[in-house]
Amino acid sequence: MNNLLNSKEMSHIAEGARFSGDFSTVQDIQIDGAFDGRLFCAGRLIVGPSGVIKGDIMAHNIEFNGTMTSGNIYAYDTLSLKSGSSVNGDLFFQRLAVELDAKFNGSCLVTEAAEFEKVSAPLVSLLGDFAKEEELEDVQPQPVEVQSEQAEPEPEPAPESEPEMEPEPEPAPEPEPEPEDSAHKRSPLFLMRQAEKRRQ
Repeated sequence: MNNLLNSKEMSHIAEGARFSGDFSTVQDIQIDGAFDGRLFCAGRLIVGPSGVIKGDIMAHNIEFNGTMTSGNIYAYDTLSLKSGSSVNGDLFFQRLAVELDAKFNGSCLVTEAAEFEKVSAPLVSLLGDFAKEEELEDVQPQPVEVQSEQAEPEPEPAPESEPEMEPEPEPAPEPEPEPEDSAHKRSPLFLMRQAEKRRQ
């Protein structure tokens, strides 16, 4: 499952395959088959000419060559509608490129980063531990000091005395709260920035 964090690989839904449900990835992904549900991609999403989408798709950059029967497209940065593509749904983006013979039926809206993050946050939560591993990706291991064990001298027997009452055990310390920036590091925008760094 750790291959989800390997930027040298691309997820792929091949032509003839069908996926239904919610899907989240930190990899680039190409869809040449049928997708029915919601998708979040922290990198680049390519929908091939044979790709058929029903539902909402969200990615940093989107190249759309296929068909969307219903749903919405959310591109954090650039959305490219290629020649021959057909979209029945609303488009949200920062930048839009439309080629000749590309068709869409819906509204277009330039969206802000906060709106994209709000829409994609539920799907980012599906990444769970993968998102947490992203935080530790660049952390360098700290040196560990190893002390040699030395034999300790046996203590002299203490003189007999009256038994003492055992002190009551101290209550266990409460767990420290999660750092405030932890949630930020698992945010859609953080994952997309990390995906961009791995591609460089």
